[in-house]
This record gives sequence, structure tokens and C-alpha cells, in this order.
Amino acid sequence: MRERQRIDIAGSKALKFMYRGKLGRLFLFLFTSRFMTKLSGFYANSAFSKRKIASFINNNDIDMDDYKKAAASGFSSFNDFFTRKVDEGKRPLDADRDALISPADSRLSIYKIDETLRFTIKGDDFSFKDFLAGDEIAEAFTDGFLFIFRLCVDDYHRYIFIDDGRRRYSRHIRGRFHTVRHIALKDDYFKENEREYSVLATDRFKEMIQAEIGAMMVGKIVNHGVTSFKRGDEKGMFMFGASTVVLAFKKDTVKPDDEILKNTNEGYETRVRLGEKVGVAI
Repeated sequence: MRERQRIDIAGSKALKFMYRGKLGRLFLFLFTSRFMTKLSGFYANSAFSKRKIASFINNNDIDMDDYKKAAASGFSSFNDFFTRKVDEGKRPLDADRDALISPADSRLSIYKIDETLRFTIKGDDFSFKDFLAGDEIAEAFTDGFLFIFRLCVDDYHRYIFIDDGRRRYSRHIRGRFHTVRHIALKDDYFKENEREYSVLATDRFKEMIQAEIGAMMVGKIVNHGVTSFKRGDEKGMFMFGASTVVLAFKKDTVKPDDEILKNTNEGYETRVRLGEKVGVAI
């Protein structure tokens, strides 16, 4: 049985303050402004930020056994640590070439896409078309599946392509950075966050979408911008902050893992690691 956990909709006292009161929203506006985002990004890329690394590892119970090579080389900044590469062999890809693999370490939820879809996470809902900022391609995914991979601070913050293929086009949508903690969903989480999505033509899953979403105080989403790729190639990475990867599949292209789908229907997220099987091509 896979590890699962209830979706935390309570959040911290600070998050409740910022999202649920007028004064709090003033602070939210300041904290999520591009000036503050750039300022925090500048600090996280500076040598001064190295002093945060040891306490961050301790406070978040990060297993550095997965990153021995990176640790041995030392880190030039907090972001250098945050985007560290995992040691070779620590994130093996499922051997079944028809397996749908997780693009990242994360907590996963899976939803069916239909014409009235509001992807619901503990009572908060959003339309798939809104998520794509009105892109007409959204209609082609009716009756498909939406996979939401929510990364936390202790996760590996690089992500991969899940099949061989090529990138048809990408779209970057500017927005305010909000926290990925679920309390933020009260304020249109996906509409408010900066995000970038790519329409991909893949060998086993046909046309699909892979998207990345930023979060509060995250400097940026860093995608490598490749036009063709192989299964397991790195697509990009997130700078400091918890973030999210989303995969969308068309009807009759993928069968999700039954246990993960059941967990989502029961209000649980399922812990998965990069390369782990979470479904299969059909």
C-alpha cells in the first residue's frame, strides 16, 4: 500500500491571516508582488543565503543520502542547494515502457476531466479551460485525466518528461505567486499563480499537456526549452519554494493507478517519487 495523507486545508495561522482578512490581504499583496519575488530570488541566489541550508535540512527532515555527490561539491547558494541533483540511480524509471511515470517527487491527486469539470481539491474548484487561460485545446481533453503533482519543500525540485516526443508549443502565463498550501485554493490557486504549460506530442500518450506552476516567493520556473526529448530527460526545475507539476491526458490514452485514484476520491493525496509508475498507456 502506498503512503497517503489527508489534504491539509487548515494551513498555518499566518496563511489564514493573509487569505481571510482585509489586513492580511494587504500583506499578501506585498509578499506576492514581483518586487518581493525578485528580492527573495536575489537573496536565495547569493552566497549569504548558504547559512540557511543546514537548518532547512534539519527542520524539513531532508534525507541527504540521495544527494551525496552534490553535497560533496558544496553549495554556492541556497538555490544551488534547493535545485541540487539527485545521485545517479536514486530515481530509477519504471522498466515498463508503457508505464506512465511520475515526473517529480510529489503528493499526487488524479481527476477525471469532463465538460462540467471543476477540479476539486477539498471543496475548491477550477475549470480546466481557466487553467489553460482559455486555450481552445482544453476541449480536446474532455473525458481524459488530470494528474496534479504537488511538491513540498523536502521533495526533489527537478522534473522530467514522461515519454519520448516533441514539444509542439508552450505558453507562459504571468500571475501572482501564491502559496501551494491548500488554503490558497480559496483564491483561485491556478488562476493566480504564474504557470507555464507545454503541449507535447508523445509516442505512447499521444497529445498531452505538461504544466508547471510557481508559488509564493518562488523566483521562477526554469524550463530548458528543448523541442525534442526522451523518456526521463530533465524538463526543468523550480527555484526555492513548493511548486506543482500538472499532466493532462486525452480520453482513451491512459489508465490511472487504481489505488491512487481511489485515494483521491477518498480525499487523500498519494506520495510518489520521480520515475514511479502511476498509470499505464492504453
